[in-house]
Amino acid sequence: MRIYSLACARKVVDLLGKKEVRQALREVHGQILAAAIGVAYDDPADHDSPETAWDEESRIEAAAVEAGTLAPARSEVVRFHFGLYENEIRDALAIHVVERLARPGLIELADLMQEFFATMRILPDAFDSAYEVFVGNIEHCVLTVRSTTPFAIGEVPCFEVFEQSEDAESASEQGTARLIGEAVASDDEEEEAGSPAIIWKSNGVVVELLGEAPAALDNERSVPPDAWHDVRCIYAKIAGVMSESACGQVLRELRQVLPSIVRSVSLLVPRRLSNEPATGLPWITVELLQRHLGFTRSCLNSYYASPTKKDSFERRIRNAIHLLGEADVQTHNAIGLSLCVAAIEALIGRNGEGIAKTLADRIAVLLEPDLGQRANAVDFAKGLYGIRSDVLHGRKVEGDAKALEDARFLASGVLSAIISRRVFLKRCGYQPESPEGLFAELGKVLFQEGQVMGVGESNVRKLWRGRN
Repeated sequence: MRIYSLACARKVVDLLGKKEVRQALREVHGQILAAAIGVAYDDPADHDSPETAWDEESRIEAAAVEAGTLAPARSEVVRFHFGLYENEIRDALAIHVVERLARPGLIELADLMQEFFATMRILPDAFDSAYEVFVGNIEHCVLTVRSTTPFAIGEVPCFEVFEQSEDAESASEQGTARLIGEAVASDDEEEEAGSPAIIWKSNGVVVELLGEAPAALDNERSVPPDAWHDVRCIYAKIAGVMSESACGQVLRELRQVLPSIVRSVSLLVPRRLSNEPATGLPWITVELLQRHLGFTRSCLNSYYASPTKKDSFERRIRNAIHLLGEADVQTHNAIGLSLCVAAIEALIGRNGEGIAKTLADRIAVLLEPDLGQRANAVDFAKGLYGIRSDVLHGRKVEGDAKALEDARFLASGVLSAIISRRVFLKRCGYQPESPEGLFAELGKVLFQEGQVMGVGESNVRKLWRGRN
């Protein structure tokens, strides 16, 4: 049985216990009390609130006066006013708690709002007592160990799709996969022997690899009933200490993002056949996924990195993964093509004139070590960008299946190259490279033979060298 860490969930409680958030909420509570008391005892003509609000509050007070108890009337009015100050409470919890939490989030703003309102409406006049109850409920009731239902991340081929020989993957590609895996291993090693493999873990959220199972297990996949016994998928699940709504949010994200990352892994492995899976998921095997866990983890680390306004590869990789995830679920080829090219732009593009040439040059230097083939790489990238522009500007509305396939393949190659270089530089002890730093380096070696430092050779080169 896996023991899930409570340390990350404890950060939520620690933030709620800080003086600034408590003081901000106490001030709002004071405003609510002041407004409620004013409504309950002032003349309606002197009150600024809408007449409808006064009618409801005076009805409550009148009922209490008739019953001979005024205190319950005040409590009811206070409860009523909590709804009027909802924005102030939301801002305080968002600024002082939610925005300071690491991603993936263990709790949603809506969870905090709901629990705060529920507690304060029970004890409207005693803020300190109510706040202690509120924090206790968050720690012991809202944040609990949760686990999602299994979800499919790839389909297992029932025939030999991938090359099996040792020579199928180049030594450099194997080295790159091993390099990435070793670079992130220290943060992601399994905690106990014999436990399910961990695909990724961060901030107390664990994504576990469950292995193979029939496709019928996944109700979300439209597999023909007569094919259920023939189709097998690889499944994962999410677990950790979090709120129910936060768990659901992470599941919604990873159901789209993780299969898309697995698709990038699948595309970059040499294949014997081009058959497509029945489920729409990428071909993958457990062995292949485990061999490329480093790439998968690096992608997810960037996807869930804290957002920044400054241009960085963390931000660019996150945007690219999001775009590829959207591209992979599109039913219209033209939209999928546009999203794949947009993902490449997100990784190595720039604003301004000459976008197509800049993008093509960077693709060629990053992925093609043979100087004699770089012109072909540039022409291919420009042609693909041209097809995308025709679609985007309405000159061509019909999607090109071949162009979509090539764009998705190319995007996987660019993403892998960027991650490989980042991991290589980290292992060498360098500070994280900025996009401008890499682009300047690519400009220097545009007419130099050889692979960019830290980037392994990729089979994506067959796009412009001709398919084998």
